[in-house]
Amino acid sequence: MKDIPVFSCPDGIATLILREVPFRGEGYILVRGVFGTLEGLLAECAGFCRAAGAERLFAAGEADFSGYPAAIRILGRSAPRESLLPAPEAVRLVPVTEKTAADWAREYNARFRAVPAAESCSPAEERALAAGGEALWIWDGAERIGLGRVRGSELLAVAALQPGAGERCVRALAARCAGPEVRLTCAEENGRAMRLYDRLGFSRGAEERVWFSI
Repeated sequence: MKDIPVFSCPDGIATLILREVPFRGEGYILVRGVFGTLEGLLAECAGFCRAAGAERLFAAGEADFSGYPAAIRILGRSAPRESLLPAPEAVRLVPVTEKTAADWAREYNARFRAVPAAESCSPAEERALAAGGEALWIWDGAERIGLGRVRGSELLAVAALQPGAGERCVRALAARCAGPEVRLTCAEENGRAMRLYDRLGFSRGAEERVWFSI
């Protein structure tokens, strides 16, 4: 299902993010500008999203959402790379290949299905996983303990596949990051991940985006 980058009506303009509708029934409305009323714009956007199958709706963007409950707060977090090193000696990173891309996407989607505002891995992205070397398996000896995705200094995704493996996964991926600082974003409502990053010394930065329930 394709996103709608430009959705306009007399009350304003927005981007409709529909990619999560088939995955978990969620639609996201990113307001770009309000010409009339926010309520009118959201009503038009919500009607389109629900027609596409969305069961739950969230909105953010350039508008006053004070009348709507905040549902998901996305925080920027960072930590000095050297504070996360050295990675455990037995842990190694193995890039995803064409043969393992479908397995990686399946595991990723299963682990992130319940994570607030997480993006699923679409079939189109699955086909491209092996190309850039960003997607990784995490092994501890002969045991596959996690998966991750790294781009430059950003940790785009990390998921433990074994209980208690989260810290080992983060430290291993940090060794792959470039630059002196490891950066990531995390939903404040993702309590388990937030506690792990607190324990590892990641700072709690400013809110990068707040999604409101519609």
